[in-house]
Amino acid sequence: MRIRKDQLQEFAEKLVAHLKPGDVVGLSGELGAGKTTLSQHIARALGIRVWIPSPTFTIMNSYRLSTNQRFRRLIHIDAYRLTEDAVVSTGILEELDSSDGLILIEWPERIQRSLPERMIRIQMSITGVKERKITISPNILTK
Repeated sequence: MRIRKDQLQEFAEKLVAHLKPGDVVGLSGELGAGKTTLSQHIARALGIRVWIPSPTFTIMNSYRLSTNQRFRRLIHIDAYRLTEDAVVSTGILEELDSSDGLILIEWPERIQRSLPERMIRIQMSITGVKERKITISPNILTK
């Protein structure tokens, strides 16, 4: 699907409505495709009102969700600087077993072997200055 930047919040809200606790969502795409921006919109759809920075240097950020009835936490991971071998020391594997939160992973292809097969994959590509192509696999929005 093609989506304009001003439609991302609506898209994020629709996406969150189809997600469940324990889901792992991988966000892939070139630099500047909008992975962090989409993560910020998903966080807002979950009720988070603080700024959600890219965890490029911290690798992983966790946010408690006190107002959300379905999810207790949002775990936001940026795997860009990770290798498969480094995953063990980051605590990411423990978080992947979490059943109370939603896990967003930017650059999941960097740690592919460590990720669950059940991961929902979102591929983003730039189609224009303010437009992106988004592909979801499996497409949970059609359920």
